[in-house]
Amino acid sequence: MTSAYLNWWRVVLDGKLIHGSNFCAAELGHIKVSMDGPDCLCGSQGCLEAYCSGSALTREAKALHADGQLLVDGMTLEPKEDVSAKHLIQAYKTGNEKAKAVIELGAKAMSTGIISLLHTLNPSKLILCGVLGPLYANMIRTYIKDHGLPSATKVDIIVSELHEPALLGAASLVLEYTTRRTY
Repeated sequence: MTSAYLNWWRVVLDGKLIHGSNFCAAELGHIKVSMDGPDCLCGSQGCLEAYCSGSALTREAKALHADGQLLVDGMTLEPKEDVSAKHLIQAYKTGNEKAKAVIELGAKAMSTGIISLLHTLNPSKLILCGVLGPLYANMIRTYIKDHGLPSATKVDIIVSELHEPALLGAASLVLEYTTRRTY
């Protein structure tokens, strides 16, 4: 059984961290899903990160707020509170159609990138991590079912219950680097 753990920047395949020749493999947030998409922090355009990361959602929340389209009934901002992804998610959960469109586009972009990985690696399990995993999970499952090859639709998609997956991932990278590197 092949299992893969995927987050923005690492892949664990069959229990082994995939790190590449320069320890920078699997920059999954920089998989291109659009040739002319939004600018990414890496300097490119159309990366997954530019659509569905916390910083992308914050960017979109600020744009909606500037246009007066973010806050819906029952939502308020505290004085001096910065608009962030949490406000977009709150607006989405309260039925804001503009926020819904942003979240769904992010889920579609993430699903598109994940389908490419599923078609390439064909794992039996995909573990979504981070605070956005639960938000995107069902939309990703649906998109994969509707758009993936039959082999990809059999993947078990779960949401990690780890509280700090990025820190644990970074620690595992350090351990991998220090224990397996040859000099």
